[in-house]
Amino acid sequence: MGKIKTAKEVGAIAESLRKEGRKIVTTNGVFDILHLGHITYLQKARELGDVLIDDPINLLSNIKPHIHVKGGDYKGKEDSIVEKGLVERDGGKIVLVEMVKGYSTSSLIRKIIGVFKE
Repeated sequence: MGKIKTAKEVGAIAESLRKEGRKIVTTNGVFDILHLGHITYLQKARELGDVLIDDPINLLSNIKPHIHVKGGDYKGKEDSIVEKGLVERDGGKIVLVEMVKGYSTSSLIRKIIGVFKE
């Protein structure tokens, strides 16, 4: 089984997992410069269910996750979460995971740029 799947294939896999009674958790983010904050976030998201899928928004209606995880930076701004309506429409819920203080891609990029400026 290859790793690249169409939206339809992902939906079928998710449905099969759901029938097996497995809890599906989704999240999305930009993890291109992976750091401890990302790893901790993904671990916490994974602990909320049996299967974690990092997905773009267009897959949510096919996956129908039990839980969709967003970062704690959305606390108090839950209504601005674009995926909220799609997830809740299919009976899922949004869970916010606290961010790890001191770790961000932006600060990492600033450090890298600072090293090369010298």
